Amino acid sequence: MPLAVSNSSPLIHLSLIGRISLLQRFSEVVIPPAVWQEVVEQGGDRPGTTEIREARESGWLRVVEPSNRALVRLLKQELHPRRSREHRPCHRGQARRAPP
Repeated sequence: MPLAVSNSSPLIHLSLIGRISLLQRFSEVVIPPAVWQEVVEQGGDRPGTTEIREARESGWLRVVEPSNRALVRLLKQELHPRRSREHRPCHRGQARRAPP
């Protein structure tokens, strides 16, 4: 099964509708520390907080520091700070088309 890297949106929205378990179809789900901080540490009682904490404790979700520091610096210069931490290299309103 493939690995998935996620930002906060799928985690929050799948938790909101009670379907966070769909992510367990991947062999592992990886998130950067900024996503953990946003969803869990700053999440309070919002959707996703408990579910993501439990996913990490059960082992199918890991928090991994980005290894490409040069790319992180570039993204921080070019994008909104929150977006660069999530590694989303497209600007608001620009959707990426999936390969055929």
